[in-house]
Amino acid sequence: MSPDDDKARVRSEARAARRAAFKAIGAASASAIAEHAMQSLGSVNGLVVAGYRASNSEVDVGLLMTALADAGATLALPVVTGANQPLIFRTWCDGDELVEGAYGIDEPCVGSLEVRPDIVLVPLL
Repeated sequence: MSPDDDKARVRSEARAARRAAFKAIGAASASAIAEHAMQSLGSVNGLVVAGYRASNSEVDVGLLMTALADAGATLALPVVTGANQPLIFRTWCDGDELVEGAYGIDEPCVGSLEVRPDIVLVPLL
C-alpha cells in the first residue's frame, strides 16, 4: 500500500468519524466551541483570524467568527489560487459577497484585501 493509499484511507476514516460526531452533537457544538474559544483566546482585538465556511459535516464556526469580529478581530477566509499552490487569505465580514472558488468553496471576492492571519481555524480532517 502506498503512502497516498494510506492517506486516503485515514481521511476516509476521519470523515466517517466526523460525520458520526456531527450527528451526535450537531449544532450545539457550534455554541460550545464559540464560548470555549473566546475564553481560551483572550484578547483578539487587532488580530487577523482566518476561518472557513462549513460544509457537509464540518463544525460551523459562524458563531465563533461573529464573536471574534465583535471582539475586534479582522476576519478572513481562505482562497485557493491554484492546484498545489499555497492558500492566500482575504478579509471577509458577515454579509460580504462571496464567489464560488475552487472545489465549490465560497471565497471572498478578488477585491478583498489579502492578509496574513495571526490565528487560523481549520475543520481538521
